[in-house]
Amino acid sequence: ANNRLRYLPNLGNLQDLILLTVFNNQLQEIGPWICKLTSLQKLDISTNQLVYLPLGILRLPHLHLLNVRGNQLLDLPAP
Repeated sequence: ANNRLRYLPNLGNLQDLILLTVFNNQLQEIGPWICKLTSLQKLDISTNQLVYLPLGILRLPHLHLLNVRGNQLLDLPAP
């Protein structure tokens, strides 16, 4: 968080990751690899420059907190 990141590398191989906080950066997109993080419980991507979220992000089986406030989202993907 708070690092002025413009992009995230592919973290899809971190399947045991349960918390990802990348709020208050300059991210313009989150790659589809995020949908491979099947253990993810909390994802805070607030206060970035995101316009869309990858399809399937709302289908992550253990995700119970998704913070996207402060972005420029045009729409949310269907669960």
